[in-house]
Amino acid sequence: MTTILCFLPETYFRNLEEKLSQNKLILKEELITLLHLCESRDHVELAKNVIYRQLDKMENRNITVGEYKFGPLFMRLCYELDLEESAVELIKDQVIVS
Repeated sequence: MTTILCFLPETYFRNLEEKLSQNKLILKEELITLLHLCESRDHVELAKNVIYRQLDKMENRNITVGEYKFGPLFMRLCYELDLEESAVELIKDQVIVS
């Protein structure tokens, strides 16, 4: 018998919000999935907060930030959802874009 796992995007967002508020580990793959599931301004704001938290944790552990380039994914998302102001904020933040 084959088991198919599925999840509701809202449940996924809620779980990530909890992880973020409790300062729990959020994996890179979870962030990538989050970026692909975003459909609203609130989702984009959550993604931005997760990205900043991930970058902060990487800097504290002396991990090269350049290995993780979430900027292009985030920019494409902002373009698709007509969120120009979020895209402009990202462009101004050279830590994420580079």
